Parts: sequence; structure tokens; C-alpha cells
Amino acid sequence: ALSHAVNRDEIIESIYYGFAGYPVNTVGEANSTYDVDMANSLLDELGMTERDSDGFRMGPDGNPFSMLVEHGAHAPDLEPVAELLAEQMKDVGINFQIKRIDSQLWGQRSTANELQATVFWGHDQNGDNDRLMGNLGLFGREWNTWFSTGGSEGVEPPDWVKEALDLNKARWESVAGSDEYNTLAEQGHQWQQEYLPQITLVEDVKYPMIASKKLHNIPQAGYAIACNFAGEQLWYGE
Repeated sequence: ALSHAVNRDEIIESIYYGFAGYPVNTVGEANSTYDVDMANSLLDELGMTERDSDGFRMGPDGNPFSMLVEHGAHAPDLEPVAELLAEQMKDVGINFQIKRIDSQLWGQRSTANELQATVFWGHDQNGDNDRLMGNLGLFGREWNTWFSTGGSEGVEPPDWVKEALDLNKARWESVAGSDEYNTLAEQGHQWQQEYLPQITLVEDVKYPMIASKKLHNIPQAGYAIACNFAGEQLWYGE
């Protein structure tokens, strides 16, 4: 429901100046269409038909429903995106309370499983392990603990989550770029589109990497920030 309430065209144009695209890999075309009527209908089906005097929905329990969305300062687009999201959610009666906190505090609250909701960035969708699990460490902290400790701690996840863990394990054991690897990666995308553990707003965000013209061997394509980890391949010259 919330994914259909997101006006991605507005986000792409006003926040990213057109240099971004729809989340066709991680959310899928069907789930990323902007349709306020559908979003409202789906929320009504959940039993959230009553609203308060401000037009915000009441929860199925009859109490005011709101979501605290806390974000850090990890990237400059997080705050304007969160604020725009809050405005868009008003059209379907969802009350987003936006709060910016220190990035270190955000990390502590995330680790302690104390974030109700957040806005965050992610690596590209073509191979990062967290992306193909829907970033399990954020949306399912106790499940992630169970996985990383071999089941000795945390909460055992349901079968649909274990399916993603099995997909990742098989992909890690395959050769990157092979047919097997690419097939498993695509199955991971299909898994995320089916279960939507997180709502990706946009994909393929473009951003410049600024470097001195005296610095040579700068890559012209690929994942720009990765250049930070390849200093031994760069050299200065006139």
C-alpha cells in the first residue's frame, strides 16, 4: 500500500534532478506505480478506515496510527527525501513523523533494534548481499542475529525469510558473473518484489565523483565510491 502512495516521479525530479530511475529490480514495475486510490483501498482492507480530525488514519486497535521515521546524516538526500515522503503519505492518511538524529546514534539504535522506521541508502542492486535479502539487518534485526550466530541467539525467521538466506548462500558459493550466479541474483530480485521487506524508492541514482585532474587512472564507469578502496591503482602526474 505505501509503495503505491510514493510519487517516485516527484522524488526523481525534485530531489535527484532526473538522475535516478524506478526501482524495477528491487520493487518491480507493478509495485512501484503511483496509485493513491489503490493505496487507500489496500489500507482500508487492513481495517484502517477510521480517521482523526486531521485526516490521519487510526490503527485497527482504534488508536492514532503514526510512524517515527528516524534517519542519520549518511547522505545529503536522506532528509529531503524523508520530508517529501511524509508529505506524500498524508494523501493516504499515514502520519510520518520525521526525525534526524546523529549518525552514530542512528547506528546504535539500529543495532539495538530500536528504529521503528528509517530512510537509508543502499549499494547497487546487482550483487550486494544485503540488497538481495532486503537488507535483513535493518528490517529484521533479530532474524539477522539468528542467522549470524547459527541460531544460538535472536529469533528464528519464518520460511519466506530463510528462502532469501538460502539464495544468498548459494550465490556466495557460485562464481561471480556466471550463469548460475546471475540466475540466483534474479531469483533474489523476484523474492524481494514478492515480499517487499523494504520499499525501495529509486534505483540507479547518479552522483559525481570529484577528483583532481592530476589524479590518473580514475574509473569512468562502475560504482564510484569503490574507487576509494583502490588507492594503489591511482597515481599523480601533470
